[in-house]
Amino acid sequence: MRQFFLSLVAFVVTLLSGCGDLYAQFDRNIYLSDEELDSAYTGELRLNVGGLLFFRNDEFSTSVMSGYTLPGFRLCPVVSYMPTPKIKTEIGLNLLRFWGTDSYPNIAYRDIAEWTGGERVNGVHLVPFFRVQFATDFGLQAVLGSIYGGSNHRLLMPLYEPELNLTADQETGVQLLYKNRWLDADMWVDWQSFIYHGDTHQEEFVFGLSSRLKYNDEKSRLHFYTPVQFLAQHRGGEIDTITSNSVQTLMNGAVGFGASLSLDRRRVKRVSAEIDLLGYYQQAGELWSFGSGSAVYAHCSLETRYSRFKLGYFYGDRFISMFGYPLFGCVSTKYPGMTYDKPSTLYAGFDYGKEFAEGFSLGVNVDIYDRLSCNGTNQDGVRERMKGGVSFAAGIYMRINPSFLLHKKKK
Repeated sequence: MRQFFLSLVAFVVTLLSGCGDLYAQFDRNIYLSDEELDSAYTGELRLNVGGLLFFRNDEFSTSVMSGYTLPGFRLCPVVSYMPTPKIKTEIGLNLLRFWGTDSYPNIAYRDIAEWTGGERVNGVHLVPFFRVQFATDFGLQAVLGSIYGGSNHRLLMPLYEPELNLTADQETGVQLLYKNRWLDADMWVDWQSFIYHGDTHQEEFVFGLSSRLKYNDEKSRLHFYTPVQFLAQHRGGEIDTITSNSVQTLMNGAVGFGASLSLDRRRVKRVSAEIDLLGYYQQAGELWSFGSGSAVYAHCSLETRYSRFKLGYFYGDRFISMFGYPLFGCVSTKYPGMTYDKPSTLYAGFDYGKEFAEGFSLGVNVDIYDRLSCNGTNQDGVRERMKGGVSFAAGIYMRINPSFLLHKKKK
């Protein structure tokens, strides 16, 4: 099976000769939120009901991570109002429910480090939603409150696992969005933990930058671009009670080159590929096993009207990701302390997404990971040969996002 993966990846990469993985129907219909302000809604008070039902199963056959199942739904009813074409306000609730449980941590698990808010709530996991968005005349938008997070940042898979769209809390803070012919940019601060005097946990926030430099018009038949991405998570604070290892600053970054070829054929709409150099750095603290590391991630895709076929290859050297899939990294989340020497992972995926009616979409995805054997150190500090294995994840999703007009201001 590994020989098949290697041959298929090599063939497609050679065939496409450097063509980028743009977001297909699955992402647009299931995960992404529209960031643009539509002047047609000016003066309208609307009720927008955002819902996502999901059933996803992860089965892993390696020592890197344990398998699990995610059955449940997210619901986000929001009332929105646009007083002018350049300003939009939204207020509502963001609810997470997993089938089979009535107890939820106050703070959802988001990264590789073990840290929770301590207390638990019953019934559902519920957080307020409040967003104010302002657009300028020169392409810059500012967002305060509940920012456009998750897959809207368009981060690479080794830096951000899309499954977090199902489990992580709504990102909150401040965000700047900019788009013109030559540049797409998203810069944000996500404030994850606030502290009071004497708290026993740390202040925590993430700074992120996700940008794309465009060498020609993105609507061209053959489009070239360079992604530049950066994440930094800081944990600290001057008014908590932590005195040992009280400051941690963790960083991930990526830069690459890609291209997409639009075919506009009956069956195949686009082929794309991209190669990226990844890095990580532990600027302060001792949360991670390594001080710094790097990786290479090559991936390509073939896109039809409603589906996408994906292939990828990851090679890491002491690389660890804050929010990425552990299979794209050099440490184990299943056995703390276990590390891997220069691991490789082959990846193949398929996703399908279609809007069947206005505001109602169905999505399906299947991902296969072939982790190759490599040397490493087990949780007891003993050097040994780490066995590889094939793992998979599959899910089915139904998204609803109808919008209802409540009141329209008379002109």
